[in-house]
Amino acid sequence: MKIGFVGGSFNPIHNGHIRVAIEVKEQMDLDFVELIPAPRPPHKLDEKLLDFEKRVELIKIAINGISFLRINTIEAKRSTPSYTVITLEELKQLYPGHELYFVIGGDEITHLTKWYKWRHLFDLCNFIVVGRRQGDLNNLQFFVETNLPAKTNQKFVWQVGEYKIHYIEIPRLEISSSLIRKKALTQKSLRGLVPESLEKKISQEYCKLLLKDV
Repeated sequence: MKIGFVGGSFNPIHNGHIRVAIEVKEQMDLDFVELIPAPRPPHKLDEKLLDFEKRVELIKIAINGISFLRINTIEAKRSTPSYTVITLEELKQLYPGHELYFVIGGDEITHLTKWYKWRHLFDLCNFIVVGRRQGDLNNLQFFVETNLPAKTNQKFVWQVGEYKIHYIEIPRLEISSSLIRKKALTQKSLRGLVPESLEKKISQEYCKLLLKDV
């Protein structure tokens, strides 16, 4: 089977996350895509996060009825920050013999060299780089040429050792978790930004989070 993985804090999940997962599944002909929420994202240790269990609950509601989307809480038991390289090592053991694809945004690729043991990432699985903004492809090409012993024999695909880096373009949705949080805390409508089943619940949960510090 071909399995894709989309990681993140999902603080909270929104329609942009879901659209990425759907586009990746369809364009790369994956069997299913797993969303992997991070309990303690190393680059967001200072950010106010909903409790991990709450974020998991919201994801389950959001993907209900989408048969090829799943949630994977593999990072939940970890006491250390949610380093991607450790997660991929565990996923490789969990799914032996399957084709694994880690999904990363084109805007994130330029920061990849700051990730923990980033070079080892390309020894573990295939990558799908999602382009949403002008310049994402150029950033990826520069990153590959500068940092990896890669070669390409087809458009938008680079071979790095045993695995490949694929580049795909998807519709650009101007939605972010920070936008959702801001609107929720100011009691603005979330219609069209998150699944309808989550609109009221997200607003309630973020207001509760704000009240904790009052």
